[in-house]
Amino acid sequence: MKSENFDPKIKKKNSISFIVPVLDYSPASQYNIKTLIEDLREIEGELIIIFNNQEVANELRKEERINHSAVMSCNVGVSRAWNIGLNICRTPTAFILNSDLHIKRGSIIKIIKYLDCLPDAAMIGPQGSFFNFHTLKDYMYFDKNTFDSPQEVDAVSGFLFALNMDLLDQKGIKFDNQYTPCYMEEWDIGLQIKRAGLKSYIVPAIEYDHEWSGSIRAYRQIKFYDQQLTPNEILLKNQKKFKEKWTEIAKNLDDTFLQSKLKEFALGQVEKNIISNNISQAASILQNIFHEFGEDLNSLSRMVQFQLQLNNLAEAKKYLIKILNLDKTNQEALIVLKKIEELE
Repeated sequence: MKSENFDPKIKKKNSISFIVPVLDYSPASQYNIKTLIEDLREIEGELIIIFNNQEVANELRKEERINHSAVMSCNVGVSRAWNIGLNICRTPTAFILNSDLHIKRGSIIKIIKYLDCLPDAAMIGPQGSFFNFHTLKDYMYFDKNTFDSPQEVDAVSGFLFALNMDLLDQKGIKFDNQYTPCYMEEWDIGLQIKRAGLKSYIVPAIEYDHEWSGSIRAYRQIKFYDQQLTPNEILLKNQKKFKEKWTEIAKNLDDTFLQSKLKEFALGQVEKNIISNNISQAASILQNIFHEFGEDLNSLSRMVQFQLQLNNLAEAKKYLIKILNLDKTNQEALIVLKKIEELE
């Protein structure tokens, strides 16, 4: 191992932990807990395994790379396993890893560096999304190799991410156990982080490999505690809990709390297109924002500017009228509208 390529923070004893829930040997994936342990031999940090299967625990718990472990008498699910691991964790940075993940040192280094420098970053991973709370669907998902700079998102994907434990402890944030055994825990923690005034980011770390549902795809039903349900039954049940929980919480918060960060991202794309002098594309993005999030005075004013630059006087007039419907005394809009009418 070349020390010059190794981040100094990772070298520090007890600086990071890796928390890995293990249910099985990931039968639907080429990777599993055994291959992940081999990956982590190359990376210093405390390895904490939460065994949701006693048989697998009996086979692996004496593995020398494992620093700490907890053995459940049954499958307690993802959120509970993550919380158990975080309760064992003693380090300021905690990584959550799927057992069907192949990880290289480069991604760990990049994620740690971004966690240190991005403002109010509570959670960081290499993939994530903007989601629509009302439809319970992703607006936009950022996959590997699809972006080249850090991006604040609504939710970070749960197969690989890092947590700033100091920030989470200060705000009393933890994973919600009610989503046992799986689904919705990622979106829920994203909203918890947002509610606390913190942020979730995705960053361009690509030194990993992961196949979705390395265990779930192999099961028609998932056993947990004394229950057994299909993945779809679990999804529908936890979607209902998620919707009810955050609808109630949002009643006491700002009206825009449940609005996706997609709007901010899209407005950023508008600005990039303006800088590139691609006004028609900027106008098109803004129209999509109107369609999804409604119209406000600032965005409508920007649209008027775009249409005037494109010499679309009729379109500019249409948006000026919308501004005046919202603010009848808007002098700037009145002046521009009068000039357009004089040209007609």
